[in-house]
Amino acid sequence: MKVLLTNPTGNQNSKNLGLAFLHSKKLEKYITTIHFDTTKFYFHFLPKFLKKEFKKRDFSLFSTKMISSNPIKEILLIIFRRLHISKILVNLNNEQIFNDVDRFSANYINYKITHVYNFQNCAIQTFLKAKLKKIKCVYELPTVYWKEHINIIKNEIKKNPQFKKALLETNFYPDKTKQKLLDKELAIADLIIVPSHYAKRSLKLYKGKLSKIKVIPYGFPKTFSTNKKNWYDGKRKLKILYAGSLNQNKGISYLVKTINKLDLNKIEVEIIGGGPLKGYLEENLPFANFSGSISNEQMLRRMRNNDIFISPTLFEGFGLTLSEAMSQGLVVMTTKNTFLGDLKRKNIFIKIDIKNIDKIVSNINGLIKKPSELKKIGQTAIKYAKSNSWKKYRKRIIKEIN
Repeated sequence: MKVLLTNPTGNQNSKNLGLAFLHSKKLEKYITTIHFDTTKFYFHFLPKFLKKEFKKRDFSLFSTKMISSNPIKEILLIIFRRLHISKILVNLNNEQIFNDVDRFSANYINYKITHVYNFQNCAIQTFLKAKLKKIKCVYELPTVYWKEHINIIKNEIKKNPQFKKALLETNFYPDKTKQKLLDKELAIADLIIVPSHYAKRSLKLYKGKLSKIKVIPYGFPKTFSTNKKNWYDGKRKLKILYAGSLNQNKGISYLVKTINKLDLNKIEVEIIGGGPLKGYLEENLPFANFSGSISNEQMLRRMRNNDIFISPTLFEGFGLTLSEAMSQGLVVMTTKNTFLGDLKRKNIFIKIDIKNIDKIVSNINGLIKKPSELKKIGQTAIKYAKSNSWKKYRKRIIKEIN
């Protein structure tokens, strides 16, 4: 078995997928956009904003012969964004980059390859060529099915029309041409991998027959020691963290409403991320500490210095920031539309309903009054994370693909 793996973003789930195939000697080639080894001496001479981006694309765990990249357009896009040059003016966007990576991947298909493994929106050209050569096509849907996205976003626009422009500009509201493309990718796939039962249920909206769907949840990072964590004891301010895209699909307005109903003398708030609603957040939460996109290593360090991670998201195929926060002992507060929505275990996270802000506020005030409960949930989260590591994920993915 030899696998051609393609993912344009190089995020934690795709890197661990690559490591699974690499360690089992099944990886033929890993195709991505930017491949950078931050251990090289010249990394230190790069501009700060490029260092930040390239840290997220560090593939130093892979030998260079295993990685092939198509970086030029994405590097240009990063630079243009930095210089605030319109993507439209330069005729460069993520769609074009994903299409190029897919075509780049298709050109790598050879007689050695038995499986191609591609992600949503970056598969059609590779799959069509693979089918001609009777190569098995594995498709990963890391989020929920596009019809679920659209239904939720339409409802949100009705409730909060002021965020319509930002919501429609997300990748979660594809036009009709893109809808057909995404459905064609699904139709061709021989095996569909999703990271949560919620993502699997969303595929019931697909009109037609699909191949086998397997739920394989992503892994958790290395956990932080419960003995080293500075657990909240009621003698200091409660530290609340949000990390992710700053757009309404993440429930940003509900985050603002919740925070502003709390006693600001008892809390500290940190916001990590970027997006179209950054200005809205800065205006409505002027007391919060803001920082832009950071590396995964930096994210975990920031997380372990906080107490609560709140994510009033409208939908997540999984929610990597949720699993990262749990691994560092934070009490995660999020909606049912994530991988946590199907967990039966108690005292592992707090499920919230964005329709009931007062209840969310009550939950947080309850933890302020009873720090022992916060510690109990945080310790349970660490225990769960430890038993669902990335190593366990890598073993399971190999078993299922075989």
